[in-house]
Amino acid sequence: MASMMTRALTCLLVLLFYATLSLCDARICYKCVGDCVTDSECKGSCLTKTHELGDEPEVRSCIDDIKEAGCHSHLINGSRYKVCYCNTERCNGSSYLSATMIVLLTALLLCYSN
Repeated sequence: MASMMTRALTCLLVLLFYATLSLCDARICYKCVGDCVTDSECKGSCLTKTHELGDEPEVRSCIDDIKEAGCHSHLINGSRYKVCYCNTERCNGSSYLSATMIVLLTALLLCYSN
């Protein structure tokens, strides 16, 4: 019984820890055009801007405001772009799978495995 209680408490603490990570004041976002290796601290949301015809390289950047995560279509200077906002570490990378999500899923699997 104590082992189950310890396991449940550990799971709860892990979940709370990772839930609070997104509440920090700053995050790291990629800032580049095309292939990315540059990142910097950002107080707002990370973004990725993609030309819908695909004839321009993707732009990854940061904005000062915190936006709701998700993608929207925008008309910018007569061209249509898909602009995506996100709010976790390096979330605007080209093949994004959050390390936070990997750890969280692993913790959940460990919590509920026999």
